[in-house]
Amino acid sequence: MKKFKFAKYSLIFLLTLILFPMILFLYLSPVKSQKAYYGLNFSNKYAQELNLDWKKTYDEILIEMPTKKYRLAVYWDEVQKDADSYDYSNIKYQLDALEKYPDSEVILVFGRKVIRYPECHEPKWWQEMRDDSARKDALLSYVDRTVSELKSYKSIKYWQVENEATFPFGTCTSIPNLSETLKKEVEIVRKNDSREVLIQDSGEGGFWIPSIKIGDYLGISMYRKVWFDLFGMMTSNSFALKYPVGPAFYKIKAFILGIPLERIKATEVQAEPWGPVRNYILRQDEVDKTMSQADFEGIFEFTAESGFDEFHLWGVEWWYHMKEKHNNSFYWDTAISKISQK
Repeated sequence: MKKFKFAKYSLIFLLTLILFPMILFLYLSPVKSQKAYYGLNFSNKYAQELNLDWKKTYDEILIEMPTKKYRLAVYWDEVQKDADSYDYSNIKYQLDALEKYPDSEVILVFGRKVIRYPECHEPKWWQEMRDDSARKDALLSYVDRTVSELKSYKSIKYWQVENEATFPFGTCTSIPNLSETLKKEVEIVRKNDSREVLIQDSGEGGFWIPSIKIGDYLGISMYRKVWFDLFGMMTSNSFALKYPVGPAFYKIKAFILGIPLERIKATEVQAEPWGPVRNYILRQDEVDKTMSQADFEGIFEFTAESGFDEFHLWGVEWWYHMKEKHNNSFYWDTAISKISQK
């Protein structure tokens, strides 16, 4: 009898173990959204890396792309080339252009770590400081100055403080008590302005909870194909890797972590290749491994099936580069068509 009960309960446990993920998936599997809205990320630095006139590129993007939702970056090493001067002209050019559109909405990213490689855009004078306390004070002073300088722009809807600050990716100067520094930056923003704060984390590899506790919203990335290089040496062993997750992954992860979907924004959706070299020198066969035409069209299906309503696509500068430098307007034209359908 005891053996029978043990076998019975073991079978029930085994079936529960097998069926629970299936039931969870069916219960949480998102319904395809009929109202997916798309915004864009833009980086003047990245546009320059692609050998583009960044202002001309940005102006044409604003005119031709049927969205006025943008995530823009304030680059510290551009703003404060030395400790005693500030130059916000690059970001003000971008914000001034968007202010002309009454429906414009900006997620403004600033801090030491913002969007685009090498992730941390730190001034050289700051990197060379030897005292950790003085370095922290300089960063906080910059954050305070940035909010004060730019808070008059009505198009700014969210302040994004740092970008994946606690996620170990990028070339960054090591600073102690990273989470506490991030909290202090957010405190300074809140003292300066009432707009809500977004904290970004990796959608695939981030822990999410520490980030959402600091901010009002959690921003996440959505990447589907990346270049996997285990040793960081771009050897023959490196290869394109497709993340083994479907569109429901992000909603299920949010459910398990107890984070309401309405507090999450998909701010960095991969819409350009990730290859073994910088994007401006990729061959077409290398492009196709992570962002073929079929991959690009699939982005809009994937996002619509993820359970979210709004997405900021990553790579508009590269679409423009492909159109202008390679006579390939597929990505540019497809984006215009897909975004305008929503």
